[in-house]
Amino acid sequence: MKLFKRVLSGVALAASLVVSAQASVITVQGVSWDPDATSPTNPVTDFQASNSLTQWYQTAANGLAFNPTGGVVSFTTPGSLLNTYVTGAGKLFTINGTNQVVNDPMPETTPAVFAPGREVTFIYGGIKISGVNLSNPLAPIFTFDLTNSYINVYSDAPNFTESSSSLAEQLDAANTNLGSPFLLGHFDAFSLNAFLLTTGSLAGFADGLISVDGGAAFGNFDTNGITNPFTGLLSDLSFTGSSQIDVGSNISKVATGELAGNTVPEPGSLALLGMAIFAAGAVSRRRNIKG
Repeated sequence: MKLFKRVLSGVALAASLVVSAQASVITVQGVSWDPDATSPTNPVTDFQASNSLTQWYQTAANGLAFNPTGGVVSFTTPGSLLNTYVTGAGKLFTINGTNQVVNDPMPETTPAVFAPGREVTFIYGGIKISGVNLSNPLAPIFTFDLTNSYINVYSDAPNFTESSSSLAEQLDAANTNLGSPFLLGHFDAFSLNAFLLTTGSLAGFADGLISVDGGAAFGNFDTNGITNPFTGLLSDLSFTGSSQIDVGSNISKVATGELAGNTVPEPGSLALLGMAIFAAGAVSRRRNIKG
């Protein structure tokens, strides 16, 4: 009976710790979010990060590396983008509705500021435009080769200023003062709904699916929680973004998008869950022996 009480006490303690851990805010590299959060517009995922971004196109010689100071194409026509690489950089300005300003929004969410004293930036590229269909000149259809695609997210001391006038400034989006990036990933899918404006400028809305491959928060985002409706393959995050690049420009105007997906508690929480299950099994075995 004493053993039974001790084990039962252990079950209760472990279970309470699991519940506490699962309900608490997760913090990785100074970036915090609530794993139980949802929103009216996105009730499925618990990580919804709004972002601002700029985008450009790099030549084949430079397209596989993040190099906004070299090999950048000045836009003329959609057909001129064939065999170039979609490349971009941006910054997260909200996570689950929480931004970086105290008392905004009101009432404050949990946490009040998602990355105090830090910024969360991202870069992406290696997305090769392998085909351009101009059967409708006003709505070009692009196809992509994602073999060498990448998207990296960084937690860093603030130094990045969103700009559509300086490609060199985009290098600051690829920095971190920590030992590793927040997340490393690649695109499983990428599509672009594009159209030409009357000025000849190219506007587009991108959608993508991402698998995480590494980074400090890899264990929280490696969930395979999103199914590609066309291939059935599993991904970890979804990506949306928009861009508009003017004729003669080498970088798009600043636009917005979202990075979203489900996350899991810290690995320690999962270990506690295992302890609870083990303890419950011990109780069951002890009772069977007594019976």
